[in-house]
Amino acid sequence: MRPSLLRWSTVLLSLIAHSNAAGVSSSGGAGHALLFHDHGVVLRNFKDFPSTEMTFEAWVSTSDYCHASTLMSYALDSHSSDEHQQVSDFNHFVIFDLRNILACHDFEYIDLWPDPEKQSCNSAFNRTDTASVVERDPIWHHLAVTWTQRDNGMTKIYLDGLIMAETPSKRTSPLRSGGALMLGGEQDCYGGCTDAGQGYYGLLDEVRIWNRARSQEEILTTMRVTSLKNEPNLVAYWQFNDPDEHPGVVQAHLVAKDSSGHGNDLPLINPPTRIDDKIEQGGKHFDTSALSFQNNYALATEITNMPTRDLTVEFWGRTPKYENNNGSVHQEFLSFATHLPGEHNDFDDSIFVDDAILIEKYMEEFGKTRHLYNLPRDFKTLGSVSVHINANRQGNGNRFDHWLDYALDWTDNNWHHLAVTWRWDDGETQLYFDGNPQTPFWRSDGGMLDNQDPGKGGVEKKIGGHTSREGAGALVLGQQQECYGGCFSPEWALDGDMANVRIWDRVLSQDDIKGGMFSINPSNTNGLQHNFHFSSANVKDNKAKDTQGNAMLDLWADAPRWEYSTAPLADANGRPLDAPQAGAGGSAMYLSDQQVLMLSNFKNFPTKAITVEFWMWSVDACRQGTPFSYATGGYNDNDNTFLLFNYQNWGVSVLEDEGTYDDHRSGIASTDGQWHHIAVTWSSSDGQVNLYDNGRKVWTVTRSKGKEIPSGGTLVIGREQDCQGGCFDSMVGGKGKVDPVSGREYGPQDFFGVIDEMRIWKTVRTPKQIEQSMAVALHRTGTSGGHFNDPSIKLNDPDLVAYWNFDEGQGYQVKDQTSNGHHLHAANMPQWQVVRWLSVCGDGVIEGVEECDDGNTKSGDGCSAFCQVEDNFECDRENPSHCWHSQGARHTHAEIPQDATKGGGTSSSSSGSGTSAGRITGIVVGTAVGILAAGIAVLAWVKRDVIFDAFPMLDDALESLRSRLRGDGGGSGPRFAGLDTLDPEENLELAPDFVSANRGRYETLPGGRQNGL
Repeated sequence: MRPSLLRWSTVLLSLIAHSNAAGVSSSGGAGHALLFHDHGVVLRNFKDFPSTEMTFEAWVSTSDYCHASTLMSYALDSHSSDEHQQVSDFNHFVIFDLRNILACHDFEYIDLWPDPEKQSCNSAFNRTDTASVVERDPIWHHLAVTWTQRDNGMTKIYLDGLIMAETPSKRTSPLRSGGALMLGGEQDCYGGCTDAGQGYYGLLDEVRIWNRARSQEEILTTMRVTSLKNEPNLVAYWQFNDPDEHPGVVQAHLVAKDSSGHGNDLPLINPPTRIDDKIEQGGKHFDTSALSFQNNYALATEITNMPTRDLTVEFWGRTPKYENNNGSVHQEFLSFATHLPGEHNDFDDSIFVDDAILIEKYMEEFGKTRHLYNLPRDFKTLGSVSVHINANRQGNGNRFDHWLDYALDWTDNNWHHLAVTWRWDDGETQLYFDGNPQTPFWRSDGGMLDNQDPGKGGVEKKIGGHTSREGAGALVLGQQQECYGGCFSPEWALDGDMANVRIWDRVLSQDDIKGGMFSINPSNTNGLQHNFHFSSANVKDNKAKDTQGNAMLDLWADAPRWEYSTAPLADANGRPLDAPQAGAGGSAMYLSDQQVLMLSNFKNFPTKAITVEFWMWSVDACRQGTPFSYATGGYNDNDNTFLLFNYQNWGVSVLEDEGTYDDHRSGIASTDGQWHHIAVTWSSSDGQVNLYDNGRKVWTVTRSKGKEIPSGGTLVIGREQDCQGGCFDSMVGGKGKVDPVSGREYGPQDFFGVIDEMRIWKTVRTPKQIEQSMAVALHRTGTSGGHFNDPSIKLNDPDLVAYWNFDEGQGYQVKDQTSNGHHLHAANMPQWQVVRWLSVCGDGVIEGVEECDDGNTKSGDGCSAFCQVEDNFECDRENPSHCWHSQGARHTHAEIPQDATKGGGTSSSSSGSGTSAGRITGIVVGTAVGILAAGIAVLAWVKRDVIFDAFPMLDDALESLRSRLRGDGGGSGPRFAGLDTLDPEENLELAPDFVSANRGRYETLPGGRQNGL
């Protein structure tokens, strides 16, 4: 008997629900790990820290060879008046330098050279090689360190269960509780004062601390076991599997829970806190409110109405008293990043300035250095304030290196008022400290340096005259930006307080400043663009309101990023645990100097116009990685035919034209460990090159105007060719034909990180098109192609030359998804990685494992905070969902199907050819009417490639119909308002994280490609 209409409908809905669930990715048996990039996560007041013996264990994966990375640092809150004892207290226990690991208890010096009296920890290990966990490929190592009071402070280091070094350290004092434990950084004061050169760059998993020195047998027996909860002697155990509590849905995990049973949960995020205080100075006082910062920030990624010409910035600031060299070296108050308009002078036509406005304090002495050659040797620079205007110190030939330094001797812990004014007409800059004008002693204007004694008039007070900046950008309090809205470092952060932050678009006089500094609101608000008073009425839900109504600051902090762990853990029988499972986002590839990903004889390579775009992430801080190298000749003979190089400071070469000293590199980096969408365009007609980072145009220069790119060359992804197919600038041991980098200008130029979704077009894509391509990879339905279960683009676009989505997940070939056959070949064993592809609960669209989505993340309204239908409720499948009470109803929640391909392979819903099951599901949802729709779906599934290739207009029509039915087409719905523009004044539904997918508030990228907590 033929099934009834009802039965067919039930089957169809079941298939659709299963397909949606299959669209999400899932972790494997190892769960999750944390990806560090110079982060320091801190647990203060560790009450039950081990005393007379200890073991520290962790799984580690890093390729960082250029830093003395610190994995763990435990510091006491020292109150000693003796400077040497203070340092020893801060080094209470340190695991240091993963290239040659040292484990140190109570050493003042971790390393010291020369060290004839053997005072350093390194000397305690007889300055011999111990162990290294640094690898080129993403290989995991298990590291264990034991220390015991017995045997004269015996310290042992184990690598993968094997003992590598041991020494009687002669440090036998008991370890003390109540200190601050930091993972990923080395504390030079309690809970902070880190150095980026000692930060950790890599993955970390399964961290355990025991209150006994474990034996080698115990370490070997349990190092691969992942369920040691409530074990005796285990005082802290961070599995980093918190995202698995509600799999398939994006969640903000602010704490890594302790599985030992001791409650030592590890905070990952500590936002700025609001305080009320009284400011007193010179017989005047007033009550106000402030934000207290400690390696966190207040951020507005899309602020507008910032001054474009004349400006005044004023605020009250307070930092800890600096004594005995104890404290943060850099105190970052305010940072504004934006662009300078084009100059049209054969150099840059658009310049990214991360220091458009930067006000910072530093605690360094330069008086006795060669830098201050015009100043007395005893000149004091400790406690100086530096002001940068329309500046970027990296790239562009230092043409925009504009700053002035003022010696204020600010070393106390009192409140002080700072006001900075700058005049566009001539660049005159004034700094007022507590209302009094100051004289600068050090200056850079366009990279031209000068220093003069301020007692004799100082340096000229003018910098960056006649340079206008854009009025829209990213404003940060408490951190320094090195990329748009992010790339923060705990070394360049604020440990202190800020109050009454005001930004004006005019130059205030000294009388104006003195007259208003002791008031909450100035009497004359003419030109006041932003006014941040941090009262309880203005600070709520981790947001601080601008009382002028022009901005909102997110109060947040930087943190490591969650990644699927591939640590080699095992079950009780020693069998490897399951690998992560790919969802619709498929997989990506990890690249290093151990891989050559190549296409020889690239026919039909674009000649007159080109766009290259891709997704990437990297935590590499050592190399000048090259993601894209197309060569048609030998060294200096078109080996750089089309080259995108140096992800630390992007540059572009077209037909050997790399620009001049003034525009060789952009001053922009993308190696902060976050997902970045990078795009570069070039046109022969005008030679214009445009560089985009996360949909934002960040650099425009001119290269090889009027020339054409030859076809038939060799493309290499992730290495820089100095001859076709080789001559890579790599460290010794790199695969392929290598030119050793010793003595070379650039050093190694290999890409170390993950790359995905790479496309080549034979046109200059517009900003709108680049933004839409980025949105497709974020599964934003309603754009040109793609949805959650099939985040792909249309393959029938005549301008699309090649498209590699890296979704194979296995094998030695990356297939071109177009019909052009430009397949990439991996010369060595590929390192495939599953992309975290999760639905975003609260965006009003049912996706993945979501049973409902009512547009919020509140429980109690029928649709829970994790988008599951709550008990005694029913919800429809609309977007957004509508829920209602249904007395007596109980609900069985959906689970992620476990039949997806293991080991990072392509699941049944991965985006393979660009016309996968997800696309068919979307068509059925858009056109389903009973049995007819089911029949169409079956037919389309069987013949989908033939249908869409033969009738591309059908694909377009169905996409348009589906978009209208879902309510997001035609530009009328709010879901995609502003998608066609990057004008920050328009209502960008995707902002702020869409435009600034790098560091920022860790909610998530607005789509499946996960970028945060």
